[in-house]
Amino acid sequence: MNLSRKDRQKLWEDPGAFLTNAINEYIIASALNYLPEYNNEPVVGVPLIGFADGRDPLFQEYKKNEIIGDFHLTPEEAFVTYLEKQQKKAPEKRPSALSVISIALPPSRETRLSNKPNAKMASPRWSQAYGRAFGLMSETLNHIVQLLETAGYQAVAPACTRPMSIKISPTGLPYTDWSEKHAAYAAGLGTFGLHTSLITPSGVPLHLGSIINDLAIKATSRPYDRHQMYCRHYSDDSCQLCVRHCPSGAVNVAVFDGRKCMEYAGKVLPGLYRELHGEPRPGSHPMCALCQIRVPCEAGVPRG
Repeated sequence: MNLSRKDRQKLWEDPGAFLTNAINEYIIASALNYLPEYNNEPVVGVPLIGFADGRDPLFQEYKKNEIIGDFHLTPEEAFVTYLEKQQKKAPEKRPSALSVISIALPPSRETRLSNKPNAKMASPRWSQAYGRAFGLMSETLNHIVQLLETAGYQAVAPACTRPMSIKISPTGLPYTDWSEKHAAYAAGLGTFGLHTSLITPSGVPLHLGSIINDLAIKATSRPYDRHQMYCRHYSDDSCQLCVRHCPSGAVNVAVFDGRKCMEYAGKVLPGLYRELHGEPRPGSHPMCALCQIRVPCEAGVPRG
């Protein structure tokens, strides 16, 4: 990859604007962002992109047992850990700057509306789009990492190290040592719902990814002061639709049971998909997603 002198100047002058434009351009041009079996319509809508200061004290808060747990890494710890995991040289000195780029890819409107009103699981189009969006996110993260490295910075995307080990937090939720949802929260993209997913201006269904780097990028302001501010259940107790929709009992008002969710996805969904739609097409990932469908936060932040 080559960066012109003009591009390097733009990156130096306003890294947030330059990287936002680079991410959007790459996603629009990527072949993975189109569904061949659905008239080559886009896989994702307009990406959400936010930036966080890698030394924001909020990241230290995530180590508390009531949030995630002490196994969760700060950006500085994750920066070194994942550089080494990807066999890249870790910095000898503490970087003078550290930033987190958070990217959220929502499904296209057509994909979101492909779900039937009384669906027992997400539509085949949703499942197909999910698989392509997963690849698109990995491809995009790698591209931006390479762009930053070409410009002389160090960068790493934790999600590009597979497999990532799953740990159960003291609250019973499954997490890796780097939570994309919590990185997105820190970067101002959204707040958490009763279903534990992130509620954003583009809704709840999202593919999330992040890049930790040693470039100084102005942090995005967080337009909220509570981590569950956008959820109607927590704001006025007016909604529990995600609880009613969940077929596994994982989503409930007491605590989200991630093991029930994963067990349902692994043991029940494949058979249900074959029963309703036949054998999955290559690249399809049978999805439940019922806690994200036909809920007030499906396509945006619910109105009060």
